[in-house]
Amino acid sequence: MKLKKLSPRDRKTVLFGALAAAVIFLYSLAVKPLWKNYHGFNAEIPRTAAMVKRYRAFIESAQERENQKLSLETEFNRMVSACFVANTEALATGQLAQLVRDKALAAGLTLKSSKPEKPESLDGFQILNLSVSFDSSLANLVRFMKEIQNNEKEILIRDARITSQKEQYPNDVEETLSVKLMITGLRFMPS
Repeated sequence: MKLKKLSPRDRKTVLFGALAAAVIFLYSLAVKPLWKNYHGFNAEIPRTAAMVKRYRAFIESAQERENQKLSLETEFNRMVSACFVANTEALATGQLAQLVRDKALAAGLTLKSSKPEKPESLDGFQILNLSVSFDSSLANLVRFMKEIQNNEKEILIRDARITSQKEQYPNDVEETLSVKLMITGLRFMPS
């Protein structure tokens, strides 16, 4: 059918009908799906934001755990390096005794005796005990205690008995002390 054969009024009706059909067709194929997607995305945005927030919190928590793990590993390695690590108790006690002798020599002291005492067990560790005795001036004793305190290994003086060798000393003579110490070190025993 040709439009020229139709009256102007019929032509307008057909054109408006065709235009309405095109609009309805365009609406159903393009606008309606886009509108649904827009509302779907609009509803999805808060859920996505909440999910992103949860993921971010999880990642931050994982990073905190990783940082804490690294911190604990660093502290553990520092602690192990401050311990005596030897295959046997006798070897570890020997290392402790040698370290104490070296520190005594550095402080100007000579040990009279050095005797291992019974160790104490902890989970994965062992507390090594060494009793030492020597004669010393007060200045050398203080130097020795500083040497022990500034050591690369964690050792400490657990017990100290200090007595003067005489009742009275003249003013020009330095007092000599009789010293007995219990020195403790830590042995790491990896399982």
